[in-house]
Amino acid sequence: LSLANDYVSSGIRNLSVLTEEDYFLGQYQHISQIKESLDIRILQKDFIIDEWQIYHAKSIGADCILLISEALTKAEINLFIKIAKDQGLDVLLEFHNEDEITKIADVELDVIGINNRNLHTLKTDITHCLHIRDKYTDQLSRFNIVAESGFGKKSELEMYKTNGIDLFLIGESLLKGTL
Repeated sequence: LSLANDYVSSGIRNLSVLTEEDYFLGQYQHISQIKESLDIRILQKDFIIDEWQIYHAKSIGADCILLISEALTKAEINLFIKIAKDQGLDVLLEFHNEDEITKIADVELDVIGINNRNLHTLKTDITHCLHIRDKYTDQLSRFNIVAESGFGKKSELEMYKTNGIDLFLIGESLLKGTL
């Protein structure tokens, strides 16, 4: 809670709270604890693969859920977006692999995330998001894009801002205090 308070005090407008317990040691109750004390929107960061998780996210106070395109079918993506919207939740749909474009190009969302980290190899390329956005301009131009993962320097954020992307999902470097 003190870390969340520090982020809010520094001007961060939204929090991403990791809730995946087995691999990332997250905890669901962190969301409700933060919501009890702070007025901030929270993205529940987890691997959502079943619709019950969406209802659970709402019940613990999340404002937004993360959907990872590579982990879901096109039908699941569309169903989960509908369920989330029906529950009053926002959705951040993210992808890394460019072959996912066909699954996400027509979703009913205004915002999508492009992850600089390949979740299969865990390799990070800080320019990946810009490369994908520029390569698939026609398919992605209607979205506001969130650049995700790998940022370690303010100059990297500035590079993105000068290239028209000013939304970021940053975790590790904020936690380590390196950004």
